[in-house]
Amino acid sequence: MTTVAAVKKGKRLCIASDSLALFGSRREVDGKHVYGEGKFIQIGANYIGMSGHPSWDLILKHYFAKQKKIPEWKTAEQVFEFFRKMHSSLKKTYYLDCEQPNFLPFEDSAFELLIINSYGIFEVEYSRLVRQYSKFSAIGTGEYYALGAIKAIYDKVDDPIEIAKIGIEAAARFDRKTELPLHTCCIDLSR
Repeated sequence: MTTVAAVKKGKRLCIASDSLALFGSRREVDGKHVYGEGKFIQIGANYIGMSGHPSWDLILKHYFAKQKKIPEWKTAEQVFEFFRKMHSSLKKTYYLDCEQPNFLPFEDSAFELLIINSYGIFEVEYSRLVRQYSKFSAIGTGEYYALGAIKAIYDKVDDPIEIAKIGIEAAARFDRKTELPLHTCCIDLSR
């Protein structure tokens, strides 16, 4: 249903996503019938790429629009604390269904996020586990293809946007739930 990749190299940090959306048995590619620009949104200085149900785009935009202060996430702990608090609001305001297999120790938030900002790359997993990456990461159904392609070329290519594109293109080639065209966005790092 999606692949999102983020790459940091030198003084640039880029995020890229495919454009396939699945609505039940209906496939939608690149906003030909449904408008949209990739699978990430900008919240202040953060770009948030998402994997999960297509409704997360609207829910996250709505949720962040109601916030009095735009979050500035510098550490994995700050990201964790924000999404820990957000989880109860998702259940109450957006009716997040937390029914899950009994082998999981925590309620599932039903999304996976990849966040880039001037402090790096952060991944938020379904259980709200947060990891910070120094070079690259990917999420979604094609993440293993994207990660393999990115790892193979990371030291050979200087431009992080090209590296992220190669990752998404590899996922689109081999993952049936990832499809081109792709969308990208970059930020320049001043630190």
